Amino acid sequence: MHAAEAVGVPVDVVIGSRRRDSRCTSARALGMYLAHVGLGLPMTRVAAGFGRHRSTVAHACRKIEERREVAGWDRWVAALEESVRGLAGAPMSGGAHV
Repeated sequence: MHAAEAVGVPVDVVIGSRRRDSRCTSARALGMYLAHVGLGLPMTRVAAGFGRHRSTVAHACRKIEERREVAGWDRWVAALEESVRGLAGAPMSGGAHV
């Protein structure tokens, strides 16, 4: 998972069902955001993939989007989005956010 690697958290911890520390929670939220916004997957599909409820994905996406107000964070997330799209073979765009 791209988000886990970017944040430096093991993938199994991010996709696991247990609550963890804030780094894990942030990586999980970022992964959900990248899956939904970066890859264009529906929130229900992202939720199923992460073993979470759709409302959890919506909350995660809102939190990531709020942080995009910070220029450095925005550039970093935009680069991750482009990377994820490239890995998935999705069209590269400077696309819209949530």
